[in-house]
Amino acid sequence: GLFQFPGKNILFFVALSALMVPAVVTLIPTYRIVASLKWLNSIQGLAVPGIASAFGLFLLRQFMETLPRELFDAAEIDGANHFQVYWFVALPLSSNGLITLSVLGFMFAWGSFIWPLVINSKAQWYTVSLAVSKYLSVQSWSPPEITMTASLLAAIPPVIFYIVLQRYIVQGIAQTGLKG
Repeated sequence: GLFQFPGKNILFFVALSALMVPAVVTLIPTYRIVASLKWLNSIQGLAVPGIASAFGLFLLRQFMETLPRELFDAAEIDGANHFQVYWFVALPLSSNGLITLSVLGFMFAWGSFIWPLVINSKAQWYTVSLAVSKYLSVQSWSPPEITMTASLLAAIPPVIFYIVLQRYIVQGIAQTGLKG
């Protein structure tokens, strides 16, 4: 099959073991990787570590396991190589899984506080939670209504994003077999 190779399950288990490691433990190594790629103070530095994660690997693997093998076999019979089967068959069929991962990655990045605080020194790349925190910290005293209003406004874009893409998210999660 297309996704079969020796040691596949062992490699998957090792990758999933990363889910058991607290994010704070991986903060410095991830920072060093992002810094070496020159992604500090950039959207890539914020987004890629959240999407290219053990959870993302798990989600997409589970999704791709549900794809019908017959389609891959038919493409190979028609003369497609492994890359073509992946690019023209597996990837288009994985759109729900990719949309789900993108939405979950967006939600993670939107609500993240520590990671943006570590990699961003420019206010233009602050996440909403970091910007609200910075704003409230410069005030000697913040009225609770300002804090609550800022928190409510920070929650609106993810809710809208979810509502617009809800159909794809539900299909993507249903096809991966994740239970909430």
